[in-house]
Formats: sequence, structure tokens, C-alpha cells
Amino acid sequence: MHNLEENDALEKDLLLSRWKEMPQEEVLSEAFHEIRDPIYRMTGYVSILKTTNPTSDEIAQIISSLFTDVIHSKNIVDSIYDYIKVGR
Repeated sequence: MHNLEENDALEKDLLLSRWKEMPQEEVLSEAFHEIRDPIYRMTGYVSILKTTNPTSDEIAQIISSLFTDVIHSKNIVDSIYDYIKVGR
């Protein structure tokens, strides 16, 4: 779990350093664009679970993919909050 937390913090730091180089309007546009893809993927995963009869292995793979996309989305949102706090 410790490695997961380190990767989480690293991703947030990378996003925040990217945002610091951009004007606010561009940051919001980039963040919205970047968060859209994982949301679409998560919607697709849930749709698969609802409309098919996946095997246990497929369910495990879908849950793992959902978790990855949720963490990435959380990091995008967290980095925007940090960007706003630093900018004040």
C-alpha cells in the first residue's frame, strides 16, 4: 500500500507542476479534458458489468481498471485544488 501512496503523491506532484506553467483558463480546460477519458472508461466498465455475465477473472480485471481510473481522476481533482491553494 505504501508504494501506491507514493505513486499517488508523485502523480499529483507531476500534475501540479504541469498546471503551474499554464494560465488558469488553460488549466481548467486541460483538467476537464484529462478527466473526461477516465470517466468514459469507468462508465463503460459499469455498463459491461450490468449488461453481460463476466467471469470472475473479468470482474477482477474490471475492478482493477476502475480503481486505476478512480485514483487518476482523484489525482486530477486534488491537483486542481492544490493549484488553486498555491495561486492564492
